[in-house]
Amino acid sequence: MRRFFTLITVLTIAGILTGCTPPAKKTEVPPKTQAENGGGQEAPPADPATIPESLKHDAFHYYGLEATQEMTYDFDYNGSVRQGTQKATFLGMKDGKAEYKIERSDALQIMGTDKIEVAEDGIYLTEVKQQPLEKAVIALPAKVEVGASWPIDQKLRDGDGNDVLSKAVQKIVGQEKVKTPAGEFDCIVVTMEGTLTVQDEKKKATPVTGKAWYAAGVGTVKLSITSTGPDGKPVSYTITLASKK
Repeated sequence: MRRFFTLITVLTIAGILTGCTPPAKKTEVPPKTQAENGGGQEAPPADPATIPESLKHDAFHYYGLEATQEMTYDFDYNGSVRQGTQKATFLGMKDGKAEYKIERSDALQIMGTDKIEVAEDGIYLTEVKQQPLEKAVIALPAKVEVGASWPIDQKLRDGDGNDVLSKAVQKIVGQEKVKTPAGEFDCIVVTMEGTLTVQDEKKKATPVTGKAWYAAGVGTVKLSITSTGPDGKPVSYTITLASKK
């Protein structure tokens, strides 16, 4: 299963969610104490009203960043279905960019917490599973139009301390209407084709393909990933929006 922990990490960079472990208990994070906040009252949450209109582009809407509710997903790993949740929280403005934290729980908890920033030219991943990236990776360009494509070229370190190289290309290929347990959505479709290379495996590259559906004002509606397991057999993952709280 270690290979798929690696897949999770790298495909999250590509903007595609996946996982392969049993559901984990949701971890409650206690609020900061007054001492932790310098002795005063708890710091108030960041106000989304401070986000300038220049950052509320196509990517902002299709990534669902104006949605404040927690999303529940059905996670299907080779026919075994579990549920997990995801929520985006605005952290504030920094250097003209809007920063967000993406938190996950239950079946999606293995993916950990990510951080993104919204710039005028698109949305970038800056931290994956609490691991800062050497360089921010674009998740979605500001202008969402069919035919747009962008590369992924990143190196991370997996849970065993091995370097993992990810090379891929993402492309917006069209629009589709998608029906899920949460409703029917008009989506843009983003495909991904690439390889993962784990350094402890004699630099053997594993092909990975994926497809993601994003709806404006909602975010991720559906995701699918296909790869090959350590035993050489096909492995598939599908994540589908089940409900919005």
